Amino acid sequence: MIAASLLLAQVAAPAVLRIRVEVQGERCTVIVAGKAVDLPDTHGWDGALAGIDPKVTDAVIAGAAATPYRCTGGIVYTLQMRGFGRVAYVGEEASSRPAR
Repeated sequence: MIAASLLLAQVAAPAVLRIRVEVQGERCTVIVAGKAVDLPDTHGWDGALAGIDPKVTDAVIAGAAATPYRCTGGIVYTLQMRGFGRVAYVGEEASSRPAR
Protein backbone atom coordinates (compact mmCIF):
# COMPACT_ATOMS: atom_id res chain seq x y z
CA MET A 1 0.00 0.00 0.00
CA ILE A 2 2.80 2.43 0.91
CA ALA A 3 4.75 1.56 -2.25
CA ALA A 4 1.67 2.20 -4.39
CA SER A 5 1.14 5.56 -2.71
CA LEU A 6 4.76 6.57 -3.33
CA LEU A 7 4.51 5.54 -6.97
CA LEU A 8 1.31 7.52 -7.40
CA ALA A 9 2.93 10.57 -5.79
CA GLN A 10 5.79 10.41 -8.29
CA VAL A 11 3.46 10.08 -11.26
CA ALA A 12 1.17 12.87 -10.06
CA ALA A 13 3.99 15.42 -9.67
CA PRO A 14 2.90 18.79 -11.08
CA ALA A 15 4.31 19.92 -14.41
CA VAL A 16 6.76 22.81 -14.42
CA LEU A 17 6.95 25.56 -17.02
CA ARG A 18 10.55 25.94 -18.19
CA ILE A 19 11.61 29.40 -19.29
CA ARG A 20 14.91 30.63 -20.70
CA VAL A 21 16.16 34.23 -20.47
CA GLU A 22 18.79 35.65 -22.79
CA VAL A 23 20.43 39.05 -22.50
CA GLN A 24 21.91 40.96 -25.41
CA GLY A 25 23.17 44.38 -24.42
CA GLU A 26 20.30 46.10 -22.63
CA ARG A 27 17.63 43.79 -24.08
CA CYS A 28 16.15 40.84 -22.16
CA THR A 29 14.46 38.13 -24.18
CA VAL A 30 12.34 35.42 -22.57
CA ILE A 31 11.76 32.14 -24.39
CA VAL A 32 8.59 30.32 -23.35
CA ALA A 33 7.55 27.15 -25.20
CA GLY A 34 9.65 28.20 -28.19
CA LYS A 35 8.13 31.69 -28.34
CA ALA A 36 10.33 34.73 -27.71
CA VAL A 37 9.11 37.75 -25.73
CA ASP A 38 11.18 40.90 -25.34
CA LEU A 39 10.83 42.54 -21.93
CA PRO A 40 9.03 44.63 -20.85
CA ASP A 41 6.46 43.68 -23.54
CA THR A 42 3.61 42.49 -21.31
CA HIS A 43 1.33 41.77 -24.29
CA GLY A 44 3.82 39.24 -25.67
CA TRP A 45 3.23 37.08 -22.58
CA ASP A 46 -0.36 36.45 -23.67
CA GLY A 47 0.75 34.65 -26.83
CA ALA A 48 3.66 32.86 -25.16
CA LEU A 49 1.50 31.46 -22.34
CA ALA A 50 -1.57 30.75 -24.49
CA GLY A 51 -0.85 27.05 -25.01
CA ILE A 52 0.33 26.33 -21.46
CA ASP A 53 -1.86 24.00 -19.40
CA PRO A 54 -3.64 26.14 -16.77
CA LYS A 55 -2.86 23.47 -14.16
CA VAL A 56 0.85 24.34 -14.41
CA THR A 57 1.54 26.68 -11.49
CA ASP A 58 5.30 26.26 -11.05
CA ALA A 59 7.98 27.77 -13.27
CA VAL A 60 11.76 27.53 -13.54
CA ILE A 61 13.76 30.28 -15.23
CA ALA A 62 17.19 29.40 -16.62
CA GLY A 63 19.75 31.97 -17.66
CA ALA A 64 23.30 33.16 -17.23
CA ALA A 65 24.45 33.70 -13.69
CA ALA A 66 25.18 37.34 -14.58
CA THR A 67 21.64 38.06 -15.84
CA PRO A 68 20.58 41.50 -14.54
CA TYR A 69 18.01 41.50 -11.77
CA ARG A 70 15.71 43.76 -13.82
CA CYS A 71 15.33 40.82 -16.23
CA THR A 72 14.79 38.05 -13.68
CA GLY A 73 12.72 40.25 -11.38
CA GLY A 74 10.48 41.27 -14.26
CA ILE A 75 9.91 37.66 -15.23
CA VAL A 76 9.20 36.54 -11.66
CA TYR A 77 6.75 39.42 -11.12
CA THR A 78 4.94 38.76 -14.41
CA LEU A 79 4.58 35.04 -13.75
CA GLN A 80 3.34 35.56 -10.20
CA MET A 81 0.78 38.12 -11.41
CA ARG A 82 -0.43 35.50 -13.89
CA GLY A 83 -1.04 32.90 -11.19
CA PHE A 84 2.23 31.00 -10.93
CA GLY A 85 2.68 30.21 -7.24
CA ARG A 86 6.32 29.12 -7.26
CA VAL A 87 8.98 30.56 -9.54
CA ALA A 88 12.63 29.53 -9.30
CA TYR A 89 15.73 30.86 -11.05
CA VAL A 90 18.66 28.66 -12.06
CA GLY A 91 21.82 30.60 -12.90
CA GLU A 92 24.14 28.89 -15.35
CA GLU A 93 27.87 29.39 -15.73
CA ALA A 94 29.03 30.97 -18.97
CA SER A 95 30.05 28.18 -21.33
CA SER A 96 32.84 30.12 -22.97
CA ARG A 97 34.83 31.66 -20.16
CA PRO A 98 38.06 33.37 -21.20
CA ALA A 99 41.21 31.51 -20.19
CA ARG A 100 43.21 33.03 -17.33
